[in-house]
Amino acid sequence: AGKAVCLISGGIDSPAAAFMMMKRGCRAILVHFFNKTINSEASLQKIFDLVKILNKYQLYSKLYVVPFSEIQDEIIMKTKSEYRMIIYRRLMLMIAEEIAGKEEAGVLVTGENLAQVASQTMENLNAISKAVGMQIFRPLIGFDKNDIIRLAEKIGTYQTSILPYGDCCSYMIAEHPETKAKGDFIEKLEEKLDTRKLVKNAVEKAEVKEIN
Repeated sequence: AGKAVCLISGGIDSPAAAFMMMKRGCRAILVHFFNKTINSEASLQKIFDLVKILNKYQLYSKLYVVPFSEIQDEIIMKTKSEYRMIIYRRLMLMIAEEIAGKEEAGVLVTGENLAQVASQTMENLNAISKAVGMQIFRPLIGFDKNDIIRLAEKIGTYQTSILPYGDCCSYMIAEHPETKAKGDFIEKLEEKLDTRKLVKNAVEKAEVKEIN
């Protein structure tokens, strides 16, 4: 079924989404965005443990650990807090797209599901998707949280996913983030950032780990 680059956080949703692709025969290349300001190097063990559980379904995995704190600091300095989450997500996809090119992967995969959090409204998902040219698969898009929890329990990731771990996407954002973003407006905000340089540096600094 080909290769897919799957974004994996420390939460419940993204490991379940990666499993859904594995179930269809995809080789999942996993990408994790690491913010050293809110998580210690030791806390990365949680991510490694999630990958080891997913290895039950594809035997071994390649994991890219992408340093993301400097990118987030740059966004925080130049972007109003209500738009930061959207731009975080867009930069994540841009970086994942570069990795997909290196890995000859055909699609990007996220654990997003419609309207669960502020970044996942229909308008915001559209604005985020416009950051890249690749197809984005969202295998959990119509699931509610209970559906995802049941799936995570079934595949064995749930108990690890609920362990404490800082979430990049909620770092230094507004109490009430924008929920109806316009793609053109977000692109104007991004003109304050050298996105090409940020993406290039992140991919070059990413640690690549083979996890068996």
